[in-house]
Amino acid sequence: MKLTKKLEAEILKVYNAYWDSYVKGTWKKSASFLDDNIVMIGSTEDEVYRTKKQAAKFFKDSAPEVAGKIEMRNREIDVTPAEPYVMVNEQFDLYINTGELWEFYSKIRLTSLLKKTRQGWKFIQQHGSVPDGKVGENETIAFSKISKENIELRDAIKRRTVELENKNRELEIETALEKVRTVAMGMKEPADMPDVCKTISLQLHSLGVNEIRNVQTAIFYENRGTYMNYEYYAKHKKTFITETVYTNHKVGKAFAKKMLQGKGEFYITHIKGKKVKDWIAYQKTTNVFIDRFLEK
Repeated sequence: MKLTKKLEAEILKVYNAYWDSYVKGTWKKSASFLDDNIVMIGSTEDEVYRTKKQAAKFFKDSAPEVAGKIEMRNREIDVTPAEPYVMVNEQFDLYINTGELWEFYSKIRLTSLLKKTRQGWKFIQQHGSVPDGKVGENETIAFSKISKENIELRDAIKRRTVELENKNRELEIETALEKVRTVAMGMKEPADMPDVCKTISLQLHSLGVNEIRNVQTAIFYENRGTYMNYEYYAKHKKTFITETVYTNHKVGKAFAKKMLQGKGEFYITHIKGKKVKDWIAYQKTTNVFIDRFLEK
């Protein structure tokens, strides 16, 4: 088939009339240009039609969306013989009417195959696609952009995972605190205090603090140089209430001095080697519970 100027004009007249009727929403006229066995593949995943009836229904259903609301601008059309058919390739910019102004929506590519019938030129195949916006210059597949997006996605997932882990940790801590508060608010007398110490120890263990020797609460009596000691020993699973003198050892004095300064104070000390044995020997002169695990 030789593509003469006359034949090209004849084909373009049909082609343009088809698209003109489509953008105006005159769906019956658009369907009249289709062959009964048309294969139409649109630019979206579900736009696949294999008969004129299916395509006509698509035109009818979509007419309210497109009539007067879309424009094909900057059209580039190429007509090529493909014996015994003619292929028309087109690329254009699709603009949509948002109600206030026309806005660019996307670039569109169309490939149409037409054949000559007794009723004139008919579309037997049509395919629409949207150029891959990820592909850069001189690329066929957007490896660099996909790689970058995957890295960004992985980083975002890592950040979100850390955020969720931190949030979950906060919730775990708050849950543990609430359990301690519940027991503390339920106290009716000093003898209930060891239950609070035990609850604190168990909740610390649930949060991953494993090497807990004991948890204690002390009420100081400065006038007699003692404190009432309420304790729970985790490894022995025992509770004690003991009045302890704090004025006869430097560790006890330093501890008491710091605690008596008020809310939020803390005291830290370290003993090792021979001093541990000296500490155990001192404890044995008092009325406190002797923790046999200190021997190890």
